[in-house]
Amino acid sequence: MKETNKNINMKSRAFPSSDAQGVDLHPVKIKINIKAKRTRLANLNIGTLKGKTRELASINKRKVDIACIQYKEWKGQKTLIIGNGCKSYYNGIVSNRNGVGCKEEEKDDFRAILDKAVIEILKDDLVIIGEDLNAHVGKPRDSYKRHHGGFEYGERNDEGEHVLKFAQAFHLALTNPYYRKKDSHLITCESATRKTQIDYLLISRRRLKDLIDCKVIQGEDIAEHKLLVK
Repeated sequence: MKETNKNINMKSRAFPSSDAQGVDLHPVKIKINIKAKRTRLANLNIGTLKGKTRELASINKRKVDIACIQYKEWKGQKTLIIGNGCKSYYNGIVSNRNGVGCKEEEKDDFRAILDKAVIEILKDDLVIIGEDLNAHVGKPRDSYKRHHGGFEYGERNDEGEHVLKFAQAFHLALTNPYYRKKDSHLITCESATRKTQIDYLLISRRRLKDLIDCKVIQGEDIAEHKLLVK
């Protein structure tokens, strides 16, 4: 993805029914000043950062420029050097719940907060959202052809429908489903008993044409969730 002297609003957040909570929804603005730089973005839910900062810094070998990381321990606003030339910009609160089994009203509260945060972003800014949404958008594009590429693992659920409506309302595109991949490059969360695609990178739809690829990278054994890059 090429970017020249643009403000980028980055959001990294775990959905209320995912397994990483506690990151606030204030956007992080980053200005890239390198002309025609090709920027590589990533998303990863690592659940906990305890004892994993060195492993997290190792994703730098994948030539990632900006990563949206979801974890749940830290609160406040801080900048932290985590090694290997990587710096963490953090703005969050602490939640003692892991989010599994949240009530529907809690999910609705989260969606309202997210809507408000995106509304406050300037119209011409590039919006990038990296999230564990705990949602399955499914393969059918239906009325979401401008926001869903049609290449997806799994069947759509209620959370997936909410995600697609959110993308439609704010002119965003889910980047993962726009590229035909084998299952191992679609599945973002895998355990002994399940395989799912619930982590997504969303981008302002007008910039979709600037993307080259989006896929899961195998071999980064930091967490149950897989590293998603574009």
